[in-house]
Amino acid sequence: MKNDLVAKSVDFLGNEIMCVKDESTEKIYVGVRWICNGIGFARGQINNEVIRVQNDIVLKSGCMKFRAGVFDENNETISIELDYLPLWLAKISITPKMQAENPELTLRLVNYQLKAKDVLAQAFIKPKEINLDNFNIPTTLSEALLLSANLAKENEEMKPKAEQFDLYLDSDGTISFNESAKALKTGRNRLMAFLRNKGILNQDNSPSQYCLDRKYFEVKTYTYVVKGGNKYQLAITRITSKGQDYMYRFLTKYIDEYCGYDPDYKSRIGEVRK
Repeated sequence: MKNDLVAKSVDFLGNEIMCVKDESTEKIYVGVRWICNGIGFARGQINNEVIRVQNDIVLKSGCMKFRAGVFDENNETISIELDYLPLWLAKISITPKMQAENPELTLRLVNYQLKAKDVLAQAFIKPKEINLDNFNIPTTLSEALLLSANLAKENEEMKPKAEQFDLYLDSDGTISFNESAKALKTGRNRLMAFLRNKGILNQDNSPSQYCLDRKYFEVKTYTYVVKGGNKYQLAITRITSKGQDYMYRFLTKYIDEYCGYDPDYKSRIGEVRK
């Protein structure tokens, strides 16, 4: 695969951003730490973002780890597919405290949210010098925040919640967590909190590898296209009939413990199977 990878260092607002294009798939990946360094994040913030892109239910679909020698000569690198870059950056909140205490970082973050994807993609389309004047980079914080607010609004409109998106899934014998919880006579959020605590679900609500291997759950990825042509990947966890039976038996086994999440569960469910 190494021969199919083309690495480039791209200048964006005076910072070098490392990118790699996989010629076999035409996908472009950008190093997460390079983006964070360019924005001006501290080490702790950088580490948090590296963890975020690997664990977020949507972003992890575009996350890729490259071995040493691709991005960095000596270290493995966590990267994110370029199509996911705006969504990742839009998830980084611009707080009033950030605006007041670090307006320069705020301005850089907004510019990365708005234009980094276009500039980095252009580097692989036309390998000549890129003129940033063509990308209408905001130069004042007020202008940047206005554009950022518009981006955030668009982002919220474009991201249906996973439980709402369940309505559009085709019938294949699997059910949603809403449907599962109703069948088990409990609430969806309580059920998922308990399953996270017991290690059945990961902290981002994705299934554990143990449960995936035993086909208790299926994770389906869907592409959601919005008016402007932007695409978002949605990863939806569905429960198989085998998984629903497993959860029933699991709640039966740990019913006393589950009552800590749903105090009236015993009286509601009645006789339970031993």
